[in-house]
Amino acid sequence: MKKHLLTILSLCICWTVQAQNLLQNGGFENDFTRWNNISENGASATFTVETASANVQEGTKALKVEVDNTGTNAWDVQSIHGGWTAEPGKAYTLTFYAKAAADGAKLTTVQQKSPFYAQKEFTLTDEWQRYEWTFVPTEAEVQLKVYFRSVGTLFLDNFNLMLVPDPADNLLQNGGFENDFVWWNNISENGANGTFSIERSIVSEGSKAMKVEVTTPGANPWNIQSLHNGWTADMDKTYTLSFYARAAAAGGKITVVQQNTTYDQKEFDLTTEWQRYEWTFLPKEESLRMKIYFPVAGIYYLDNFVIPVAGTVTSSKDDVLAASAVNVYPNPALGGKFSLEVAGASLANASKVQVVNAQGALVLEKDLHQSSVSFDKALSSGVYFVKVLHQGKVSVKRVVVL
Repeated sequence: MKKHLLTILSLCICWTVQAQNLLQNGGFENDFTRWNNISENGASATFTVETASANVQEGTKALKVEVDNTGTNAWDVQSIHGGWTAEPGKAYTLTFYAKAAADGAKLTTVQQKSPFYAQKEFTLTDEWQRYEWTFVPTEAEVQLKVYFRSVGTLFLDNFNLMLVPDPADNLLQNGGFENDFVWWNNISENGANGTFSIERSIVSEGSKAMKVEVTTPGANPWNIQSLHNGWTADMDKTYTLSFYARAAAAGGKITVVQQNTTYDQKEFDLTTEWQRYEWTFLPKEESLRMKIYFPVAGIYYLDNFVIPVAGTVTSSKDDVLAASAVNVYPNPALGGKFSLEVAGASLANASKVQVVNAQGALVLEKDLHQSSVSFDKALSSGVYFVKVLHQGKVSVKRVVVL
C-alpha cells in the first residue's frame, strides 16, 4: 500500500534537482556506493567519508581525500564513478562543489569510455566553490573519474550531471539573455526603484545573464518584475521550469509566476553562488506569461531559463506511475459530481484529497480511507485541480466541470 501511494505522489509538484542527476550517489550520502577509489604506482592517499558539517556542502556527507604522494601519473590517485548512460552527440553539464585545506590544490575531472576521452582541470580554493564543465560524449556508456594532482587534503560533494536542453526544445525564447532583453519586459513602478541590465562577467552559461539591482522593492511584490512575452502550454501535460540564479548577499528572494487569467507561483531563496532551481507545475491554461518578482532589496543575477517541451521531464522509472493509474471520472463532470480512483492501491488515513479552483482557492476536501473517493457538490463551471496530499507531497489531476 505504501509503495503504491509513494509512487503516485512522485508525480507531485516538486522542485528537487536530484531527480535530474544522472550520477547515482553523487553526494556520497550512501558512502562509497557507486564509487571506487584508487591509490597506486607509488602514490599514497586515503579516501574517507566526511561527516563534519563544516566540511560538507550539502546533506550529511562528503568525500575527503588526503594525498601524501601523487605518484608518477596524473591518474595514480583517483576516484571512479560506476558509470552513467549518455546520448552520444548531446551536451551534458557536470557540476560539483569542492574545497581544499590550502589554496591551489588541483584536480582533473575526466569523462571516459574508449575511444571517447575528455577532461577538464580545476584549481581549488580553501572555501566551498561550485565548479562546472559542459562536454559532448561520443559514446553511450561513460565513466566519471576524478584525478587528484596535488598533495594535500581535499573535500568534494554534490556531483551532479544533467543533459543540457536543446535550445530548440525550450519553450521560453531567449531564456539565457543571449539576445539581450528580446522577449523580455522589465518593470519598476509605484515608488519602487530597480534597474535591469545585461551582465557579461557574472554568467552561468553562455556570454550573458540578467542583472537586477533592487534599491527599493516597493509596497507590492510585483512592483519590480521581469516579464517574459509568453509561451503556449498543453494543459494535459506537466512542465518543469529550470533556471540559474544567485544574489550578491545572503537573504535574496525571488518569486516566479505563471500567469494569464489564472495564477500560480513559487518562491525561491537564493544563495551567493550560482544554483540551479526547479519548479514542476501543471498549467492552468494554454497561453501563459512567466514573471519574476523581486520583493527584497539587493543585487541579483539570473540566467538560462528553460521550460523543455512536454514529456522531457526526467525522472527514474521507479518514480513514475502511468497517468492512467490515477483516474478522475467523469471528466468533464456535470456540476460537482465526480470520483477519484487509484488503480491497484489503497490510501492511508493520513492522506487527503483537495479540490482547488483555477484561482487556487480550496473548494472541497476529504480524507482518504481507500482507493476511491466520490464528490457531489455544486460547483461553478470551469477548470479545477484535484490534489492527492500525503506527508507534504501532492499529486495533481485536472478536471473540467460543465
